Amino acid sequence: MKLFKNIICCLPLLAVVFLASCSKDADPVPDEIDGLKFVASLKNETHMVNLYSASGKLTTGYNEIFFQVRKADSSLVVNNISPEWAPTMKTENMSHSSPASAIAPVPGTSFLFSGFIIFPMAGDWELPITYHIDGTAYTSTGKAAVQAAQKRILESFEGSDGQKYVVTMLDPVKPVIDRNDMTALLYRMKSTNDFEPVSGYTIKIDPRMPAMGHDSPNNTDLTFKDGIYKGVVNLTMKGSWQINLQVANEKGEVIKGEPVTEANPASSIYFEIEL
Repeated sequence: MKLFKNIICCLPLLAVVFLASCSKDADPVPDEIDGLKFVASLKNETHMVNLYSASGKLTTGYNEIFFQVRKADSSLVVNNISPEWAPTMKTENMSHSSPASAIAPVPGTSFLFSGFIIFPMAGDWELPITYHIDGTAYTSTGKAAVQAAQKRILESFEGSDGQKYVVTMLDPVKPVIDRNDMTALLYRMKSTNDFEPVSGYTIKIDPRMPAMGHDSPNNTDLTFKDGIYKGVVNLTMKGSWQINLQVANEKGEVIKGEPVTEANPASSIYFEIEL
């Protein structure tokens, strides 16, 4: 009877040891997508590529996208596979790509990649991702729905130099009544499937509140630094702001956009910010 009681007393301890041993043997994969939301899946006969973003959706403009590659047995593929993507929008008459970054492993992770895509229009985009495993090339394909952004944060235009451009606002994401850091990216279209980042230009800004009929002081035009265009936009009160733009080349020549005057209440290119 005493031996039986001793065994019963030891059972909880044995269970803890057993579970700890199993956990150690299983060596669970860390949750590298914690805080991210599922967007879409791309597939081929061997792998599935799951796409994620902070919001769980893609919109026109700048999108940071994360993904993992899984085998048929659901195990993850380590992030040393040199992936590339080619976002494509196909219509009845043509197909075109969009500005996109290179893909890189997320620092501190073993299975997670990230990059950004700037979608110039809403709709169903094809997002083929090509990668290499043990010398073999694979391509996972599929579509992802891109929604129209709630505010105007992207402009596609043809400059006076005859070149086509895409400019999109990144910040401020959460604007405040104050001077806000403002950032943007500018790309030139070399062909319908090839975009290149543009450096050395200036993005001039003139914030206005059309409903109130006033502007704001102490703004700083966006200039190129550390791979991005940076400036400051001063938002002096709550409401709907229109950030009128003029894009000037390295020589200071304005290739798109007009100054705001009494005769011209808005530039032909602008961003919108709701405060």
